[in-house]
Amino acid sequence: HLCVDEAIARFTGRATESVIIKIKPTPEGYKIWCLANNRVILNWLFHAKGIGRGPVNLLKLPTNAATLAFTPIESVPVSLVLAVDAHGRRLFPPGLHSVWDDNLFNTIPMLEYLRQHGVGCAGTVRTTKT
Repeated sequence: HLCVDEAIARFTGRATESVIIKIKPTPEGYKIWCLANNRVILNWLFHAKGIGRGPVNLLKLPTNAATLAFTPIESVPVSLVLAVDAHGRRLFPPGLHSVWDDNLFNTIPMLEYLRQHGVGCAGTVRTTKT
């Protein structure tokens, strides 16, 4: 069981990429997107602050009807769990992992895409959104 969420890596110095999110347990630092298990971060992506920016080094997905619907945020779980090593082998082999995330990431096309690649995914949804 793997979990995808955002986190703040504590940093209190001066940097253009640091963020302040007062409701987080660590309110100031660098925003990162994490894939974790048992409080251990297994994979992560840096978040670049600013308009037109966001998660950095997203996985280059093949262009098809399903992936065209992905926003950068929806691509975060896909990029984290389908990541490959230097030899092109998946870090998390298909059929062995389930990913849990929250309503920030979940869309039906994203869930179907992960399922096609051997990864189960579940999490919260907003029933008031389409």
